[in-house]
Amino acid sequence: MKASKKCPYCRAQIQNSAINRPLLQIISKYTNCQQDIDEIANNFSEEQGKITQEDYKEQFQNISMRIELLIGEMQNIKSENTTLKQKMSLDTKELDLANNEMKQIDSKLL
Repeated sequence: MKASKKCPYCRAQIQNSAINRPLLQIISKYTNCQQDIDEIANNFSEEQGKITQEDYKEQFQNISMRIELLIGEMQNIKSENTTLKQKMSLDTKELDLANNEMKQIDSKLL
């Protein structure tokens, strides 16, 4: 397609033209970004190809050890929860006894 030599607004003959540098910079940055993205994607796929079975075994062992630690923590928390429930039950009973004694004292005083 051939560029028109007339102004699209006033239809006068174009005498001078200038390069739209900001637009060229935007286009340049976009193409550079696309190249960077492609390069990163290629590097990532190459690195994925280098992972060995030993790497997977090591990751599995690390995850297994973490699971064992978390299970131990969970059991400790459950044990502590049970102990706290027992203490709370005893404290509730003591509070009930104290309230009953207060009622008895109040009834004797009145």
